[in-house]
Amino acid sequence: MRFVPKLPKLPKLGRPRLRRGRKEDSGVPGWSGYVPRKVNPDHVDIDKLRKQRKRNQMMSKLKPGMPEMEVGFRPRINPVILVVIVFIAAISGFAYYLYDQEVFIVTEVLIEGNQEISDLQIVSTIGDLKGESLLEIQGFELEYLLESSFPYIRRVYVKKMLPGKIEILVEERFPELVYMNLSGAFLIDRDQIVVEALGVDQTRELSEEERLILDGYGDLEADYVFRHYTRDVESQDEIEQINWEEVPEAEKRQALEQIRNELLVQVLSLHDEKLSYVVNALYQSLPHVYGFDSDVYEIGGSFPIEIVEYSKTIREFFLEEGIAVNKLTWRSAFTLEVNVLSNIQILFSRFRELDDQLIALQTVRTNTDIRGVRLIDLRSEVVAVK
Repeated sequence: MRFVPKLPKLPKLGRPRLRRGRKEDSGVPGWSGYVPRKVNPDHVDIDKLRKQRKRNQMMSKLKPGMPEMEVGFRPRINPVILVVIVFIAAISGFAYYLYDQEVFIVTEVLIEGNQEISDLQIVSTIGDLKGESLLEIQGFELEYLLESSFPYIRRVYVKKMLPGKIEILVEERFPELVYMNLSGAFLIDRDQIVVEALGVDQTRELSEEERLILDGYGDLEADYVFRHYTRDVESQDEIEQINWEEVPEAEKRQALEQIRNELLVQVLSLHDEKLSYVVNALYQSLPHVYGFDSDVYEIGGSFPIEIVEYSKTIREFFLEEGIAVNKLTWRSAFTLEVNVLSNIQILFSRFRELDDQLIALQTVRTNTDIRGVRLIDLRSEVVAVK
Protein backbone atom coordinates (compact mmCIF):
# COMPACT_ATOMS: atom_id res chain seq x y z
CA MET A 1 0.00 0.00 0.00
CA ARG A 2 1.36 3.33 -1.11
CA PHE A 3 1.65 5.96 1.56
CA VAL A 4 0.18 9.31 0.57
CA PRO A 5 0.89 12.20 2.92
CA LYS A 6 -2.23 13.95 4.12
CA LEU A 7 -2.16 17.64 3.34
CA PRO A 8 -3.89 20.18 5.52
CA LYS A 9 -7.28 21.34 4.26
CA LEU A 10 -7.18 24.92 2.97
CA PRO A 11 -10.09 27.23 3.72
CA LYS A 12 -12.16 28.17 0.68
CA LEU A 13 -11.76 31.92 0.96
CA GLY A 14 -10.82 32.89 -2.56
CA ARG A 15 -7.50 33.26 -4.27
CA PRO A 16 -4.44 33.80 -2.05
CA ARG A 17 -3.17 37.33 -1.88
CA LEU A 18 0.19 38.73 -0.81
CA ARG A 19 -0.17 40.87 2.26
CA ARG A 20 2.53 43.48 2.68
CA GLY A 21 4.16 43.58 6.07
CA ARG A 22 2.87 40.10 6.95
CA LYS A 23 4.98 36.93 6.62
CA GLU A 24 2.69 34.15 7.66
CA ASP A 25 3.24 30.55 6.74
CA SER A 26 0.25 28.92 5.16
CA GLY A 27 1.59 25.45 5.85
CA VAL A 28 1.84 24.63 2.17
CA PRO A 29 5.27 24.23 0.51
CA GLY A 30 5.89 27.00 -2.01
CA TRP A 31 3.19 29.29 -0.52
CA SER A 32 5.30 30.92 2.17
CA GLY A 33 4.57 34.63 2.67
CA TYR A 34 1.10 34.54 1.07
CA VAL A 35 -2.14 34.96 2.87
CA PRO A 36 -5.33 33.85 1.20
CA ARG A 37 -7.83 36.59 0.34
CA LYS A 38 -10.64 36.84 2.85
CA VAL A 39 -14.11 37.23 1.50
CA ASN A 40 -17.04 37.89 3.79
CA PRO A 41 -20.31 36.10 3.30
CA ASP A 42 -21.92 39.17 1.67
CA HIS A 43 -19.14 39.37 -0.93
CA VAL A 44 -18.05 42.84 0.29
CA ASP A 45 -14.42 43.73 -0.21
CA ILE A 46 -13.14 44.43 3.29
CA ASP A 47 -10.09 46.34 2.08
CA LYS A 48 -12.21 48.53 -0.13
CA LEU A 49 -14.53 49.16 2.79
CA ARG A 50 -11.65 50.22 4.99
CA LYS A 51 -10.27 52.57 2.34
CA GLN A 52 -13.71 54.09 1.84
CA ARG A 53 -14.14 54.74 5.55
CA LYS A 54 -10.66 56.20 5.82
CA ARG A 55 -11.38 58.54 2.89
CA ASN A 56 -14.65 59.65 4.51
CA GLN A 57 -12.87 60.38 7.78
CA MET A 58 -10.27 62.50 5.99
CA MET A 59 -12.98 64.42 4.08
CA SER A 60 -14.88 65.01 7.32
CA LYS A 61 -11.79 66.57 8.85
CA LEU A 62 -11.30 68.84 5.82
CA LYS A 63 -15.00 69.86 5.73
CA PRO A 64 -16.55 69.77 9.18
CA GLY A 65 -20.18 68.73 9.21
CA MET A 66 -19.92 66.91 5.88
CA PRO A 67 -21.89 63.64 6.06
CA GLU A 68 -19.98 60.44 5.30
CA MET A 69 -20.78 58.86 1.96
CA GLU A 70 -22.35 55.49 1.90
CA VAL A 71 -20.31 52.47 0.95
CA GLY A 72 -20.31 51.92 -2.78
CA PHE A 73 -21.45 55.52 -3.52
CA ARG A 74 -20.78 56.63 -7.07
CA PRO A 75 -21.66 60.21 -8.20
CA ARG A 76 -23.96 60.24 -11.20
CA ILE A 77 -25.12 63.01 -13.55
CA ASN A 78 -28.85 63.69 -13.57
CA PRO A 79 -30.12 62.90 -17.09
CA VAL A 80 -32.53 65.87 -16.95
CA ILE A 81 -29.64 68.25 -16.30
CA LEU A 82 -27.71 66.64 -19.12
CA VAL A 83 -30.64 67.15 -21.52
CA VAL A 84 -30.96 70.80 -20.44
CA ILE A 85 -27.25 71.41 -21.01
CA VAL A 86 -27.45 69.88 -24.47
CA PHE A 87 -30.56 71.92 -25.28
CA ILE A 88 -28.96 75.20 -24.18
CA ALA A 89 -25.86 74.40 -26.19
CA ALA A 90 -27.98 73.71 -29.27
CA ILE A 91 -29.95 76.95 -28.86
CA SER A 92 -26.74 78.93 -28.36
CA GLY A 93 -25.25 77.41 -31.46
CA PHE A 94 -28.37 78.15 -33.47
CA ALA A 95 -28.47 81.75 -32.19
CA TYR A 96 -24.84 82.24 -33.12
CA TYR A 97 -25.60 80.89 -36.56
CA LEU A 98 -28.48 83.33 -36.97
CA TYR A 99 -26.34 86.19 -35.72
CA ASP A 100 -23.65 85.27 -38.19
CA GLN A 101 -26.26 85.29 -40.97
CA GLU A 102 -27.32 88.91 -39.96
CA VAL A 103 -30.98 88.01 -39.36
CA PHE A 104 -30.89 90.15 -36.21
CA ILE A 105 -29.99 93.31 -38.13
CA VAL A 106 -32.97 95.70 -38.32
CA THR A 107 -34.05 96.29 -41.89
CA GLU A 108 -37.67 97.41 -41.42
CA VAL A 109 -39.57 99.54 -38.83
CA LEU A 110 -43.38 99.43 -38.92
CA ILE A 111 -45.45 102.10 -37.09
CA GLU A 112 -49.20 101.56 -36.68
CA GLY A 113 -52.11 103.13 -34.77
CA ASN A 114 -50.91 106.76 -34.85
CA GLN A 115 -53.19 109.50 -36.17
CA GLU A 116 -52.38 112.74 -34.37
CA ILE A 117 -48.65 111.97 -34.28
CA SER A 118 -46.84 111.44 -37.56
CA ASP A 119 -44.33 108.70 -38.33
CA LEU A 120 -41.66 111.36 -38.76
CA GLN A 121 -42.18 112.60 -35.19
CA ILE A 122 -41.87 109.09 -33.82
CA VAL A 123 -38.75 108.28 -35.84
CA SER A 124 -37.10 111.56 -34.86
CA THR A 125 -37.76 110.71 -31.20
CA ILE A 126 -36.46 107.13 -31.12
CA GLY A 127 -33.83 107.60 -33.83
CA ASP A 128 -33.13 105.53 -36.94
CA LEU A 129 -33.10 101.89 -35.83
CA LYS A 130 -32.18 100.41 -39.21
CA GLY A 131 -28.79 98.71 -39.16
CA GLU A 132 -28.86 98.04 -35.42
CA SER A 133 -29.12 94.61 -33.82
CA LEU A 134 -32.41 93.36 -32.39
CA LEU A 135 -30.50 91.94 -29.45
CA GLU A 136 -29.21 95.38 -28.47
CA ILE A 137 -32.55 97.22 -28.77
CA GLN A 138 -34.56 97.36 -25.53
CA GLY A 139 -38.28 97.48 -26.28
CA PHE A 140 -39.34 98.84 -22.89
CA GLU A 141 -36.95 101.79 -23.30
CA LEU A 142 -38.57 102.75 -26.62
CA GLU A 143 -42.04 102.44 -25.07
CA TYR A 144 -41.15 104.71 -22.13
CA LEU A 145 -39.46 107.25 -24.41
CA LEU A 146 -42.51 107.64 -26.66
CA GLU A 147 -45.05 107.66 -23.82
CA SER A 148 -43.16 110.37 -21.96
CA SER A 149 -42.55 112.48 -25.08
CA PHE A 150 -46.10 112.73 -26.46
CA PRO A 151 -49.15 113.45 -24.24
CA TYR A 152 -51.39 112.18 -27.04
CA ILE A 153 -49.95 108.67 -26.59
CA ARG A 154 -51.65 106.48 -24.00
CA ARG A 155 -49.66 103.28 -24.57
CA VAL A 156 -46.94 101.96 -26.88
CA TYR A 157 -46.21 98.31 -27.69
CA VAL A 158 -42.87 97.37 -29.30
CA LYS A 159 -42.49 93.95 -30.93
CA LYS A 160 -39.28 92.48 -32.35
CA MET A 161 -39.67 89.92 -35.12
CA LEU A 162 -37.32 87.93 -37.31
CA PRO A 163 -35.83 88.57 -39.70
CA GLY A 164 -34.82 92.13 -38.73
CA LYS A 165 -38.24 93.71 -38.18
CA ILE A 166 -39.57 96.02 -35.43
CA GLU A 167 -43.27 96.81 -35.07
CA ILE A 168 -44.37 99.84 -33.01
CA LEU A 169 -48.08 99.84 -32.13
CA VAL A 170 -49.32 103.22 -30.83
CA GLU A 171 -52.49 103.71 -28.79
CA GLU A 172 -53.39 107.40 -28.75
CA ARG A 173 -55.51 109.51 -26.44
CA PHE A 174 -58.60 111.21 -27.84
CA PRO A 175 -60.17 114.25 -26.14
CA GLU A 176 -63.72 113.80 -24.90
CA LEU A 177 -64.25 117.18 -23.22
CA VAL A 178 -63.22 120.80 -23.75
CA TYR A 179 -62.80 122.84 -20.58
CA MET A 180 -62.44 126.58 -21.05
CA ASN A 181 -61.59 128.96 -18.22
CA LEU A 182 -59.97 132.39 -18.05
CA SER A 183 -56.54 130.96 -18.89
CA GLY A 184 -57.23 128.83 -21.97
CA ALA A 185 -59.01 125.88 -23.56
CA PHE A 186 -57.94 122.43 -22.36
CA LEU A 187 -58.73 119.13 -24.11
CA ILE A 188 -59.42 116.31 -21.65
CA ASP A 189 -59.52 112.58 -22.46
CA ARG A 190 -61.43 109.78 -20.74
CA ASP A 191 -58.64 109.27 -18.18
CA GLN A 192 -58.84 112.95 -17.12
CA ILE A 193 -55.48 113.67 -18.78
CA VAL A 194 -54.85 117.02 -20.49
CA VAL A 195 -53.78 116.19 -24.04
CA GLU A 196 -53.64 119.75 -25.37
CA ALA A 197 -53.86 123.36 -24.17
CA LEU A 198 -54.98 126.19 -26.49
CA GLY A 199 -54.75 129.94 -26.07
CA VAL A 200 -52.87 129.96 -22.78
CA ASP A 201 -50.87 133.06 -23.72
CA GLN A 202 -53.36 135.51 -22.12
CA THR A 203 -54.86 134.96 -18.68
CA ARG A 204 -57.16 136.94 -16.40
CA GLU A 205 -57.24 135.98 -12.76
CA LEU A 206 -60.23 136.93 -10.66
CA SER A 207 -59.84 138.01 -7.07
CA GLU A 208 -61.61 136.24 -4.25
CA GLU A 209 -64.13 139.10 -4.00
CA GLU A 210 -64.86 138.91 -7.73
CA ARG A 211 -65.38 135.15 -7.52
CA LEU A 212 -67.86 135.60 -4.67
CA ILE A 213 -69.72 138.32 -6.61
CA LEU A 214 -70.02 136.13 -9.70
CA ASP A 215 -71.20 133.25 -7.56
CA GLY A 216 -73.94 135.44 -6.07
CA TYR A 217 -72.42 135.85 -2.61
CA GLY A 218 -71.39 139.50 -2.77
CA ASP A 219 -71.46 141.63 0.38
CA LEU A 220 -73.90 144.56 0.23
CA GLU A 221 -71.92 146.48 2.86
CA ALA A 222 -68.55 145.98 1.19
CA ASP A 223 -66.40 148.91 0.07
CA TYR A 224 -66.51 147.84 -3.59
CA VAL A 225 -70.31 148.26 -3.55
CA PHE A 226 -69.95 151.77 -2.07
CA ARG A 227 -67.30 152.70 -4.65
CA HIS A 228 -69.51 151.53 -7.46
CA TYR A 229 -72.50 153.35 -5.99
CA THR A 230 -70.58 156.66 -5.82
CA ARG A 231 -68.52 156.35 -9.00
CA ASP A 232 -70.75 158.84 -10.88
CA VAL A 233 -70.46 161.42 -8.10
CA GLU A 234 -67.92 164.04 -9.19
CA SER A 235 -67.34 165.95 -5.97
CA GLN A 236 -65.49 164.37 -3.08
CA ASP A 237 -67.51 166.51 -0.67
CA GLU A 238 -70.75 164.98 -1.97
CA ILE A 239 -69.32 161.49 -1.48
CA GLU A 240 -68.39 162.27 2.10
CA GLN A 241 -71.90 163.57 2.77
CA ILE A 242 -73.50 160.25 1.76
CA ASN A 243 -74.57 158.23 4.78
CA TRP A 244 -74.06 154.68 3.55
CA GLU A 245 -76.13 153.18 6.33
CA GLU A 246 -79.16 155.19 5.24
CA VAL A 247 -78.94 154.11 1.61
CA PRO A 248 -81.85 151.73 0.83
CA GLU A 249 -80.96 148.06 0.50
CA ALA A 250 -82.57 147.92 -2.93
CA GLU A 251 -80.10 150.52 -4.25
CA LYS A 252 -77.17 148.62 -2.72
CA ARG A 253 -78.41 145.38 -4.28
CA GLN A 254 -78.77 147.12 -7.61
CA ALA A 255 -75.18 148.39 -7.41
CA LEU A 256 -73.95 144.87 -6.53
CA GLU A 257 -75.86 143.40 -9.47
CA GLN A 258 -74.29 145.96 -11.80
CA ILE A 259 -70.84 144.93 -10.58
CA ARG A 260 -71.68 141.29 -11.22
CA ASN A 261 -72.97 142.00 -14.73
CA GLU A 262 -69.80 143.92 -15.62
CA LEU A 263 -67.61 141.08 -14.37
CA LEU A 264 -69.76 138.60 -16.24
CA VAL A 265 -69.27 140.51 -19.49
CA GLN A 266 -65.50 140.35 -19.03
CA VAL A 267 -65.58 136.64 -18.29
CA LEU A 268 -67.81 135.82 -21.26
CA SER A 269 -65.56 137.87 -23.50
CA LEU A 270 -62.57 135.80 -22.37
CA HIS A 271 -64.52 132.59 -22.93
CA ASP A 272 -65.39 133.64 -26.47
CA GLU A 273 -61.74 134.45 -27.10
CA LYS A 274 -60.64 131.00 -25.89
CA LEU A 275 -63.42 129.38 -27.90
CA SER A 276 -61.95 130.85 -31.07
CA TYR A 277 -58.91 128.58 -30.62
CA VAL A 278 -61.13 125.51 -30.81
CA VAL A 279 -61.49 125.62 -34.57
CA ASN A 280 -61.09 121.93 -35.30
CA ALA A 281 -64.35 120.29 -36.33
CA LEU A 282 -63.59 117.37 -34.01
CA TYR A 283 -63.23 119.71 -31.05
CA GLN A 284 -66.39 121.63 -31.87
CA SER A 285 -68.47 118.47 -31.55
CA LEU A 286 -67.12 117.72 -28.08
CA PRO A 287 -69.01 118.77 -24.93
CA HIS A 288 -67.90 122.21 -23.70
CA VAL A 289 -67.61 123.09 -20.02
CA TYR A 290 -66.75 126.62 -18.86
CA GLY A 291 -65.18 127.85 -15.66
CA PHE A 292 -64.52 131.13 -13.85
CA ASP A 293 -61.16 129.93 -12.53
CA SER A 294 -57.75 130.87 -13.91
CA ASP A 295 -55.93 127.58 -13.34
CA VAL A 296 -53.43 126.52 -15.98
CA TYR A 297 -53.35 122.75 -16.49
CA GLU A 298 -50.14 121.25 -17.87
CA ILE A 299 -50.19 119.03 -20.94
CA GLY A 300 -49.91 115.43 -19.83
CA GLY A 301 -51.05 116.30 -16.32
CA SER A 302 -54.24 115.20 -14.61
CA PHE A 303 -57.46 117.22 -14.59
CA PRO A 304 -59.82 117.31 -11.53
CA ILE A 305 -61.92 114.20 -11.91
CA GLU A 306 -64.80 115.61 -9.84
CA ILE A 307 -65.40 118.38 -12.39
CA VAL A 308 -65.50 115.91 -15.28
CA GLU A 309 -67.71 113.32 -13.56
CA TYR A 310 -70.15 115.89 -12.13
CA SER A 311 -70.52 117.68 -15.46
CA LYS A 312 -70.99 114.38 -17.30
CA THR A 313 -73.71 113.22 -14.91
CA ILE A 314 -75.62 116.52 -15.17
CA ARG A 315 -75.45 116.50 -18.97
CA GLU A 316 -76.67 112.89 -19.16
CA PHE A 317 -79.60 113.68 -16.84
CA PHE A 318 -80.87 116.54 -18.99
CA LEU A 319 -80.34 114.45 -22.12
CA GLU A 320 -82.55 111.68 -20.72
CA GLU A 321 -85.19 114.26 -19.77
CA GLY A 322 -85.14 115.67 -23.30
CA ILE A 323 -83.94 119.11 -22.17
CA ALA A 324 -81.31 120.78 -24.30
CA VAL A 325 -78.36 122.23 -22.38
CA ASN A 326 -76.95 125.44 -23.78
CA LYS A 327 -74.01 125.86 -21.42
CA LEU A 328 -72.35 124.38 -18.34
CA THR A 329 -70.37 126.85 -16.24
CA TRP A 330 -68.50 126.28 -13.00
CA ARG A 331 -68.89 129.56 -11.12
CA SER A 332 -66.61 128.24 -8.40
CA ALA A 333 -65.19 124.96 -7.18
CA PHE A 334 -68.56 124.05 -5.67
CA THR A 335 -71.25 125.80 -7.80
CA LEU A 336 -72.28 124.63 -11.26
CA GLU A 337 -74.58 126.76 -13.41
CA VAL A 338 -76.62 124.98 -16.09
CA ASN A 339 -78.18 127.17 -18.76
CA VAL A 340 -81.05 125.43 -20.54
CA LEU A 341 -83.63 126.50 -23.11
CA SER A 342 -85.59 129.69 -22.52
CA ASN A 343 -82.48 131.02 -20.77
CA ILE A 344 -83.26 129.37 -17.44
CA GLN A 345 -80.33 129.14 -15.04
CA ILE A 346 -80.21 126.13 -12.72
CA LEU A 347 -77.65 126.17 -9.91
CA PHE A 348 -76.19 122.96 -8.44
CA SER A 349 -73.84 122.57 -5.49
CA ARG A 350 -71.17 119.93 -4.94
CA PHE A 351 -71.71 120.29 -1.19
CA ARG A 352 -75.16 118.71 -1.48
CA GLU A 353 -76.10 115.23 -2.71
CA LEU A 354 -76.71 115.37 -6.44
CA ASP A 355 -79.62 112.92 -6.26
CA ASP A 356 -81.43 115.18 -3.79
CA GLN A 357 -80.98 118.17 -6.08
CA LEU A 358 -82.27 116.26 -9.11
CA ILE A 359 -85.34 115.13 -7.16
CA ALA A 360 -85.96 118.71 -6.07
CA LEU A 361 -85.67 119.84 -9.69
CA GLN A 362 -88.24 117.24 -10.77
CA THR A 363 -90.58 118.45 -8.03
CA VAL A 364 -90.27 122.07 -9.19
CA ARG A 365 -90.96 121.07 -12.80
CA THR A 366 -94.03 119.06 -11.74
CA ASN A 367 -95.61 121.50 -9.28
CA THR A 368 -94.52 124.86 -10.68
CA ASP A 369 -95.24 126.67 -13.90
CA ILE A 370 -91.67 127.45 -15.04
CA ARG A 371 -92.77 129.81 -17.78
CA GLY A 372 -91.14 133.11 -17.01
CA VAL A 373 -88.77 131.56 -14.46
CA ARG A 374 -85.18 132.62 -14.97
CA LEU A 375 -83.42 131.06 -11.95
CA ILE A 376 -83.77 127.78 -10.00
CA ASP A 377 -81.34 127.52 -7.09
CA LEU A 378 -80.93 123.93 -5.81
CA ARG A 379 -77.90 124.57 -3.61
CA SER A 380 -79.85 124.36 -0.36
CA GLU A 381 -82.75 122.30 0.94
CA VAL A 382 -85.02 125.31 0.42
CA VAL A 383 -85.23 125.63 -3.36
CA ALA A 384 -85.33 129.21 -4.64
CA VAL A 385 -87.31 129.90 -7.79
CA LYS A 386 -87.19 133.37 -9.36
